[in-house]
Order: sequence, then structure tokens, then C-alpha cells
Amino acid sequence: MTRSITRNVLFPSILVCLVLPTLTASAARPKVVETTPGKGDTNVDPKLRQIRVVFDQPMSRRGYSVVGGGVTFPKITRKLHWVSATTCVFGVQLKPNHKYWLSINSNKFTNFRNAKWQPAVPYVVSFTTGPRSGASQPETKVTPAANRAAVEALREAIENKYSYRDLRGVNWNEQFASHSEAMAQASTAAAFAREAAKLLAAAQDPHIWLEVNDQTIGTFRRSVEPNVHKASLAKVVSGIRQHNDVVKTARLANGITYISINSWPGGDPESVIPVYEALWAAEQDKGVIIDVRANGGGAEPLARQVAACFIDKKVLYAKHDFREPGAPSGLGRIHER
Repeated sequence: MTRSITRNVLFPSILVCLVLPTLTASAARPKVVETTPGKGDTNVDPKLRQIRVVFDQPMSRRGYSVVGGGVTFPKITRKLHWVSATTCVFGVQLKPNHKYWLSINSNKFTNFRNAKWQPAVPYVVSFTTGPRSGASQPETKVTPAANRAAVEALREAIENKYSYRDLRGVNWNEQFASHSEAMAQASTAAAFAREAAKLLAAAQDPHIWLEVNDQTIGTFRRSVEPNVHKASLAKVVSGIRQHNDVVKTARLANGITYISINSWPGGDPESVIPVYEALWAAEQDKGVIIDVRANGGGAEPLARQVAACFIDKKVLYAKHDFREPGAPSGLGRIHER
């Protein structure tokens, strides 16, 4: 059994359709009463092709907000549609042995509304898929002694390796006092990881998650609102061509080339090929607009490769270092990128 904490880049993914923000007074706000998969479900068949959401009252069909991000947000394959006044579904593609998390509405995104324009109460759906065959996968059993050793390893990692240990003013001694016994008594590696995730949630760091038995367990999710209004963009930039899920391009009336890149997909570098093609075809004396306002992040090497199209030599763009407890400053040598 291997327990690890992975700190990496989290890429916000927000499936949002905007509605008019007109509100009228009414009684109870709509609530989610059922989802498929259900909250906390485990061993969900990875062949499942849609997520189903049921509300307690008739809903408006003018908008929706399915919020989430990063490795725990499912790949959306079909736009959300309504099958009844209270029930909607949207297509997904799931991975086996994977932890998923999404929210129906959030504090910022409130486009699921009832017929009287009241926003639905935010509802979190989290579930874990099973192995590819759909058969039950036995969880790795652990012992209290092994768990206590893992707790101390986690404490040492937070104390000496975690760069943001003091950023939020978290009292880590209190956090360990509150969660250590539950982690020690966990019967499986996944149960230990879920308790550890509760402890780590206090950091409010979406870049921390845990991996155990090929499952990914997040610790914190933050809704991020893209700094772009798609409806207004469509009015200003006409004839936008959607090449794939990542790149859109257009040629403005004045000859300027417009390129929108909404993520840096490290697992699919070929998706940005239309960027290079658009740059090659651009009118050199007119200019180029690279629009990344809706870009939630991704693979830095891919972003660096696109940026390199605009320079003719290597340029230093960032520096970083790591915590090193034995060093006088507490930090290691500076790395340049």
C-alpha cells in the first residue's frame, strides 16, 4: 500500500449557462433530492455515461451551473438537458478507480433556478468509480500501528515540506489532535485517506489531494469565475471557429487574428495545434490577440511552448525553490524556469 500527497496544478472546470439575474420573492428555494450516482457512492461503474439530477420542484430550463475542477471533475461529453420539469441529465466519461467531485450550483454560480427564478441550494455530489470490469475491488486493509506511523509521516510532511503551512494561519496541532484518532482507527487505506482529507481541508488549498489505490481524493474545492462574458465576446468577435474543446480562432474585420485558449491540456498537446496554424496564417502587420481569460491552468510546458512563438531566444520567466529544513534559510537552492 502506498499513501502519497500530491501537490500539483488544479484546473478549474465550470459548466455554466447564464440566465437573467431577475429574482422574485417566493417560499422555499429548490433543492436537489436525488442524484445518480448518489453522494458518497463507491464502486460506481466507470461505464456510466450520464449523471442524473432530480430537484424537489419544477425548474426553469434557461440555465444551469455544474461546478468543479481538476482531476476530480468528470469529462463532460453531452450538454445538460432536461428530461422532465424536475430532472436533468448530462453526459460524462468516467475513469475506473477514480474519485469525482462536482457541485450543483455554488455560492457564486447559481444558474439552476426554479420557475420563480430562485436559485437552487448548492449541492455537492462526490463518488468513486470501481475497476474497469465493474467488479468489486477489495480495499487494502490496514492496522492501527501502520496508520499511526502514517499520521506521523503526514505530520512531518506538513511541518517540514509543505510550502503553505503557515499561509492560512491553520493550527496544525489542533487539526492533528482532532483527526489523528479517526485516521488511526481507519480499517482501509481509502478510509484513512478520507480522514486525512478532512484534516488537510483546513489549508483551503485546491492543489492538495491524496492518492490511494488508484483513487484520487480531493481536500478542498474553490469555485472560480472566468473573467470573460461569452455572450459579449460573440457580439464583439464574429465568425469564431471552434476547433476543439481547447482552441477557438477568428479573424477580426481589421485583420487582427483572435485566438482563445481555455486550457493547457498536458495529456493532449496536439489540441493546441490550431494555435500554431492560426499564428502561421496571421497577417504579420495586423497583430494577434491571445485570449486566456477563461483558461483555468494546465501543463506549464505547453503554455511555455506557445509563449515561445513570440520570442527568438530563451527568456527567464519564473523562479522557485523548495522547503529544506536543514538549510539555514529553510529553503533550498533557487531553480530558474
